[in-house]
Amino acid sequence: MPEKIIISFDDEEEQPPQKPDAEPIPIEKILPIDSYPEGSKNRDKFFRSDFEFPPDKEKSFYIRNSVELKDRFLNSILETSRHIILSSVTGSIYIIDKNTLSVDEKFNFKNESFEKTGIVLNDVAYINSPEKIYKISDLSADEVYSTPKGFYIWCDMNYDDKLIFIEYNPESKKANFHGFAGSISFALNSMPTGGIAVSDSGYAFIAGDEIYIIGRNNNTVNKFRLNFFPGGNLFYSAGKIFFDKNSEEIYFWENDKIRYSGIKSQFMNSMGTNGKYIFTGNMNGWNAYSFTGNKIFSQDANSPCMIRAISDNIICVSEDCGMLLHNMNRLTESEIIYINGESAFDMIVSVLISNRAIYSLTESGTLAVIDNNKINLKL
Repeated sequence: MPEKIIISFDDEEEQPPQKPDAEPIPIEKILPIDSYPEGSKNRDKFFRSDFEFPPDKEKSFYIRNSVELKDRFLNSILETSRHIILSSVTGSIYIIDKNTLSVDEKFNFKNESFEKTGIVLNDVAYINSPEKIYKISDLSADEVYSTPKGFYIWCDMNYDDKLIFIEYNPESKKANFHGFAGSISFALNSMPTGGIAVSDSGYAFIAGDEIYIIGRNNNTVNKFRLNFFPGGNLFYSAGKIFFDKNSEEIYFWENDKIRYSGIKSQFMNSMGTNGKYIFTGNMNGWNAYSFTGNKIFSQDANSPCMIRAISDNIICVSEDCGMLLHNMNRLTESEIIYINGESAFDMIVSVLISNRAIYSLTESGTLAVIDNNKINLKL
């Protein structure tokens, strides 16, 4: 290869070296995500998020934006990497921009009602009505499943390599379970309540006064009579399936045995965990317990409090139309945010802790995005 020849002229004024072009500002790569009705497939209300409680008194939480959808919602918020997914009792599915809260798409399905919560897998949403499942992808909607005649989807959806859900026929008292090992039919005297928790032992749900655990690899149906009626709260953590007795005490299933956890919280309406503590909401406040049953924190209130969302940094507790935000690293430190809904009776029904904000939804459709960087001016 010939050498490169450089020609220069002595009388030419030497030019200063050119600065290289500035590197473009890197744009964060947006990766598709999964989203579950109760935080995770364990139904523990735990969200994996780096969103922090304000680190000092110079900053605080505030409502960055809100929108009133004027619809009715009873289920949970879902998210993709770019959108919030909501489904209403009146048969509408909303695709809402996370930053602007503008409705990028809205699907209206006649004669449908969405009261249970679907799931998001790799940015693709699956939303279930009592009789159908719709796939939401790239701002389009397609029906992908319809139940057999007389059967209804009675629970939130879950996922474990395959979509997991239960169909129930109230007349024949039969259930169809769809899981990792395929589908199985069996007798079920009562309709399932709540949802299905994925555990190392299989798929757990409650029906009547019995807890069912379906084997993951073989669809074996194991049921355990509780001799009491559970309140419907159920989650899996630390190798145990936790549930409440008569909305007062927490029991757990482990190694084919039912045991008492030592936790008693009267008028319990909700519970969840971050893997370190168990949190319970009740008619007069909320509490935190160790897994051995010791109470480590208690917050009294004049109205019912519900555990809505938990992360490593924050716990979100709804109280009427207000939301208590506690520092998980110092539970005594908290702030309260009021969500102005349609009326004073417009209660919060769902909270989601995303990676960069918290989203809250009221029953009448007020969706609010809460940020943590409001600057508090000192006068």
